[in-house]
Amino acid sequence: MTFLENALDQPLSKLHGFVWPYKNETNTSVDDMETIRLAKYILSAFHANCV
Repeated sequence: MTFLENALDQPLSKLHGFVWPYKNETNTSVDDMETIRLAKYILSAFHANCV
C-alpha cells in the first residue's frame, strides 16, 4: 500500500500533516479506501500518544 509506505517515511513531527490531506487515486477500490481511512485513524492515535 503506497499510502502506508509514504506515511511511515514521514518524520513523526510531520506525520499528522501528511496523513489527513492525503487523497486517494481515482481508481482506488472501496476496500482500499476503507483501509486507508482506518490507517489514518490509527496513525493519528499513534501521533497523539507519541508527541
